[in-house]
Amino acid sequence: TNFIILTFALFIGYNILSLLWADNLSFAIAYIEKYRHFLIIPAIYTYINKKFIQAFLNSFLTGMLISELFSYGIFFEIITYKNKLPSDPSPFMDHISYSVFLSFTAIILLNRIFFNPSIKYKLFQIIFFITVTTNLFLNGGRTGQVTFIVTLATLYFLNIKHKIIALFGIIITLGIILTLSYNFNPNFISRMAQTNIDIKNMLYNDTYNGSISNRVALWYIGIDEILDQKYIIGAGIGNDTSKMEYYADKNKFKYSDIKQGDHHNMFITYFIQLGLFGFILISLLFYFIFKLDIKNKVYRNLNITFAITFLLWSFTGMNFHGMNPMTLFAFFIGLFNSISRYEDIKISS
Repeated sequence: TNFIILTFALFIGYNILSLLWADNLSFAIAYIEKYRHFLIIPAIYTYINKKFIQAFLNSFLTGMLISELFSYGIFFEIITYKNKLPSDPSPFMDHISYSVFLSFTAIILLNRIFFNPSIKYKLFQIIFFITVTTNLFLNGGRTGQVTFIVTLATLYFLNIKHKIIALFGIIITLGIILTLSYNFNPNFISRMAQTNIDIKNMLYNDTYNGSISNRVALWYIGIDEILDQKYIIGAGIGNDTSKMEYYADKNKFKYSDIKQGDHHNMFITYFIQLGLFGFILISLLFYFIFKLDIKNKVYRNLNITFAITFLLWSFTGMNFHGMNPMTLFAFFIGLFNSISRYEDIKISS
């Protein structure tokens, strides 16, 4: 039994059942209809051949290399593309999504650097890793920067036997990246200054209209609603924001500052929409992803770091309803799910 596909089927089935108590049926149907993108997962799991696994990963890296060329072209004002500015050089998607794509690309490359015996390919991957991490910190997406730091630390601990050496490796790598970013990267300096102002306004002025403080307020009122309403089957799809103003006022947040389309947290949103049952199903999905039986250490590391990446990303947005995160999730979960079917996969460059 494939527990990931089974859990997904149960999750989607429960979403369909929840139509019975949704207030806006047409909205709820359109909402559920987006899950068709996840059909890629059983398709990849069923049909991908073992010999094409490496080609799948290489195709993703090639796509990211092309996007990097556009991104650097925009940053250095060599090219113009869809009115993108040098301060936001994210060519094909929003800067948050692009930052997460870059974050996981860097992890794939670093994992290859650890294991690839070929000096020629290792040198190329080191250069590619440097350009990707530089691009990540040029980008305005702090979500990807956070996921990169957490998964970088995870990868060091997974791959380096002596944990003290791993810790020093993490400190040195991040020290170099952050020092260079603070001294030579105007976009990073600007975003960190905004972050500092946002946090100070939240802590000292009770102002929650910044990117980070807005999410904190939405999480707070969402959790308060869950604890207060004690949802079992949920409020229904489309009803998750119906009580947002009430709980904002209850907790003395200025509603005009924090009004958003959802609670900017996939788990909170699903708990309100689908109740405890929905929350358990989405949590089980991630549990089974982490528990995938992949014997090959290279791919096992990537599965773990991808699961961490997407989990952290899901704390900042409704990722199962955005094209970019859905595509990334379906592609890699389908791939890792397929890899778990095979043993003794030969590692190539």
